[in-house]
Amino acid sequence: MASSILTTGRRKEGEQVLAFIGCGTLGTGILTGIMSHVGKEGLSFVQDEAGNTEPLPFLQDQHGNHLFPPTSYIATCRSDSAVERVDAAVSEANTTGETFKVIQNDNVKACQEADVIILGCKPYMVSGILSKPGMVKALEGKLLISICAGVAAEDIENTLYGGKPGGVGRCTVVRTMPNTAAGIGQSMTVLATPSTPIDESVSMLIETIFKCVGEVVWLPPNLMDASTALCGSGPAFFLLLLEAAIDGGVAMGLPRAEATKMAAQTMNERV
Repeated sequence: MASSILTTGRRKEGEQVLAFIGCGTLGTGILTGIMSHVGKEGLSFVQDEAGNTEPLPFLQDQHGNHLFPPTSYIATCRSDSAVERVDAAVSEANTTGETFKVIQNDNVKACQEADVIILGCKPYMVSGILSKPGMVKALEGKLLISICAGVAAEDIENTLYGGKPGGVGRCTVVRTMPNTAAGIGQSMTVLATPSTPIDESVSMLIETIFKCVGEVVWLPPNLMDASTALCGSGPAFFLLLLEAAIDGGVAMGLPRAEATKMAAQTMNERV
């Protein structure tokens, strides 16, 4: 399956282009998270659960083709304001001059130029984006990683291929569920185990991408909705608890600024 995400000769040997289709808050957090960990020389590090520093690997498939780190990045946006927002975020994170560009209102072109695609649009937009003329061809033989909440990999495949049996050239679809803490490198990302086995190098590629923004765990697809409730929506629940703690402190006479600092640090303490 790894052969499905190799460069196809359109670019120089050793290049790997990562595209973000829809680059909202979550997509931007993942994009800048990868950039902040990966330098021009590919020297990059993350911390494990124990706080130990470990290098992110250079990844190749069984044929020796380059998979990670990406050599260039693409983001797609619709509005001028979104372009400005993404450009500003990337400029801050891209301290080593990684190759990056924004393509406005042309998702098919971005997919044509990419090897690995992260689908990060709003869930209701998935069908419209994937149904565009030329999209199936643009995704042919590539890796499509979805971060769209509530959208199963089977739904994406049905949109692209109309429920037809698998065949040569189809893209590999993997569903994932990161959360907004990706923007500060603290996401808990759940990766759905594909129904069709994928090559180990592809699994490592997906893991490595999301390790740039936090922790990862693989779970069966039938647990993704529960994972979305816990990990995807979880930060909002914990922030509600934090807000209640702050309000409680204020009610007891603490200044709000100090109560906010005290409650946030208390929540941040390790158990």
